[in-house]
Amino acid sequence: MLKRLVAMIKKMDGHGFMEPMTCAMGGGASVDIMAPAPRWTADARLHPTSRPTRPSDCYLTPSPLSAVSHLLGPSAVERRVVMLAPEGSTLLRHASWLDDATQGCSTTSEPADVRGAPNVGDSPGAILLVDLAVFPRLATAIDWLIALRNDVPGVVVAVAFDQFPEHDMSCERFQVADVSVRLPISRPALGLAVSAAMTNHRFTLPLRRKPMQH
Repeated sequence: MLKRLVAMIKKMDGHGFMEPMTCAMGGGASVDIMAPAPRWTADARLHPTSRPTRPSDCYLTPSPLSAVSHLLGPSAVERRVVMLAPEGSTLLRHASWLDDATQGCSTTSEPADVRGAPNVGDSPGAILLVDLAVFPRLATAIDWLIALRNDVPGVVVAVAFDQFPEHDMSCERFQVADVSVRLPISRPALGLAVSAAMTNHRFTLPLRRKPMQH
């Protein structure tokens, strides 16, 4: 029996997972032999507290800042955010996160306060997130947004509403906003929406300026 066990162990010797162990013999005697070690102790890559030793072994451990930059885009994190929403809006749940992730986030429930908010009229302008429920009627919201985009074309605008059927990251509403999202919205979805708004804004800005040049 012992000879068979030693022969089996020798076959595994090339794998490098060996450690000494004591086997009981008949009559109470014991003998020290080399036996396979538990894989998690022999292979450092599989140890819970280890780190990869080869460049090809990669652990996905991005910093919080890089993760935020990935969601919002590097241009977005360099801008300020202005959030226009009524009290109790689910959009306001993201204000603290955006305040930490960007150059700051200010909130208001008064449309008249938006134009006086920091960096709104600067170049590049702020990122404006609007919950359309802050307006008494949808028609009023559209008129206000069109006027804002004509007067302050550098502002990136994302509109949100709990009555939208789904998120729309296209440029179809470019005369009103750069993207539209349905509320409530998750943080990753909002981050991707802001990133899409930045891209759409750069694409549609020349189109919105053409009528002003004639």
